[in-house]
Amino acid sequence: MIKAIVTILALGLPQGMSTADRVELDRQVTFLGVELPRETAPGQTLPVDLYFGAQGLAQDEWIFVHLESNEGENCRIVQDRPAPPAMDGIVHHHLDLPVPPDCRPARFELYTGVYSRTTMDRLKVLAPVSMDDRVHAGYLQLRSAAPDDSSRTITPSDMRWQSRLSLFLPWRHWVLGILAACLLTVVIVVLRRRAGAALPEPLSSTNGPRVLASTAIIVV
Repeated sequence: MIKAIVTILALGLPQGMSTADRVELDRQVTFLGVELPRETAPGQTLPVDLYFGAQGLAQDEWIFVHLESNEGENCRIVQDRPAPPAMDGIVHHHLDLPVPPDCRPARFELYTGVYSRTTMDRLKVLAPVSMDDRVHAGYLQLRSAAPDDSSRTITPSDMRWQSRLSLFLPWRHWVLGILAACLLTVVIVVLRRRAGAALPEPLSSTNGPRVLASTAIIVV
């Protein structure tokens, strides 16, 4: 029965998304993933499609989107809109984000969530926990020109992998240096062993010590 319900809900999702792969918010709301282009450029319009699992949100609950870069000072794009009605337990929220012409090329992170227009409180993100109750939904690259605007799907599990990878990136040069030193050590040891095995065996003699006997002839 549960499998059948999951299958029905999955019919309203893009390929690659699943109701089992989710971020859990309060009041049984879940975030299921996002569709957006791989790249964009200043002055263009960025189409974004967000997918939430919910039976519906209150009229005063809006979905917000923050697009920002962690690479120094850069532009920040913010937009919030009322949530559309749920269809078979899926809230499909489409929006077009205008990219300001003064944005500089960088990697941009996409955050989303739900907040109340009455209390201005955000719906709590429960798992994985978010300190600011924003879901890290996706990312894209901002190019100065000729961006790759092909669309892709990013799921919560994709972003968990990205989060683990981001922990490694600041240490990547140090780690790669250690690995290179270890590899060089192994190569030197192997070469030395091969060079030792190629040396000829020391010569050995089969002749034993010789005893010279002298015969003394005494003439009387």
